[in-house]
Amino acid sequence: MNIRIHGSRDDFYENQLEMPETEEERDRLFSKYHQIVMNEIASQYPDATVEFTHENSLRAVEVSIAEDDTDDWESFAREARQEMDVVERVGDILDKVFSDGTWAENTEPATS
Repeated sequence: MNIRIHGSRDDFYENQLEMPETEEERDRLFSKYHQIVMNEIASQYPDATVEFTHENSLRAVEVSIAEDDTDDWESFAREARQEMDVVERVGDILDKVFSDGTWAENTEPATS
């Protein structure tokens, strides 16, 4: 399964209650939140490949469940439903981590 999360750093910084003063502090805070999101997703989807993109302000979550090409509409529909479920769960994780920062401020990212 591949999960791609789109969103700019500016969007993230807009949600912070207290903006760090230096670029270095902002990068460190963003990296912490980024790692927490990655760990949360990995705990629910250990085999998933997760990618963040920050090129533009488009906010989106893409999920693809790679299976063999199939002409079977039932399989296609099942995969589509699974993808929608994953998008919803990833959205919940993003909301929990990035909404106001209080949850992530009190959470340390696990180290591998």
